[in-house]
Amino acid sequence: MTDIPAGYARVNVTYKGQQGELTDPVLTEANEDTIRQWVAEALRGGDIAGIDPVPTDDAIALQDFVVERFPARVDIPYARISLRPKTAFGKARMTHVEWAARAAELYGKDPRGWKFRCPACGHQQSIAEALERNPELDEGAAQAWIYFACEGRFNDQVGCNWALGGLLQIHERVVEPDRKVFLFADDEPERPPFYTPKEKAAA
Repeated sequence: MTDIPAGYARVNVTYKGQQGELTDPVLTEANEDTIRQWVAEALRGGDIAGIDPVPTDDAIALQDFVVERFPARVDIPYARISLRPKTAFGKARMTHVEWAARAAELYGKDPRGWKFRCPACGHQQSIAEALERNPELDEGAAQAWIYFACEGRFNDQVGCNWALGGLLQIHERVVEPDRKVFLFADDEPERPPFYTPKEKAAA
């Protein structure tokens, strides 16, 4: 990727279940209305790879879209701006594209680093962290439960015994068509956990 000058950021866009980036970086401190205008023009012109051009007779309403800003970090050495629907990452259903895009924004593209929050106890876990704490775990198996079951089911020193799929439905996210998942650790839950994770209870 071309170096991003200081004071500029890449803009990631989620629109109607598709995801892509503006071709050129923008000023990091650009105001939100200006960012929405730039994105609307790019959507109309078909200038965002990964998102279909919007027909000229279709309205582009971005006024309720959320603008989020992410600073540069070690694995992503440039600032980023995300424009997304307000409901895309709340309790409303998400497409897999939207879910993966959100994870990449927060943690990078390697799924081993994607971090999730147990809705029952608040324990935070990623595949990389779970394998570090539990070397005997199979990575392939962890990929299947890391966003669905608390690590405490496999390690009695952390978390709790919660897993989605039971009668009590406390999850706040569904990835289409019907996959119940934990929130990402950096997303704000709508309700507090009702258990204390084992690592905090023991502290």
